[in-house]
Amino acid sequence: MYLLKDQLKTLWFADDEATARNAWQEWAGMALGSGIDALVRFTRKLEPYLEGIVSSARHRLNTSLLEGMNNQIKVIKRMAYGYHDTADSF
Repeated sequence: MYLLKDQLKTLWFADDEATARNAWQEWAGMALGSGIDALVRFTRKLEPYLEGIVSSARHRLNTSLLEGMNNQIKVIKRMAYGYHDTADSF
């Protein structure tokens, strides 16, 4: 089970889509052949997301830029607290 867990991690860090797809096929074969019910169910649940998982090899995205932008928005909102909108003034 621990071996399969570590092998699944390598799928997300594959260098290209072909390598990721091959890694999935190898891992899924071992997982389904293990006979462990929980692992078989987990593998079946991952299968619909395979294209997204494989495409992560081509599109290396992380959330650090997005988190930074969200933080800046929060800071601006905090600084603007208490200001009134001139269009709504009576």
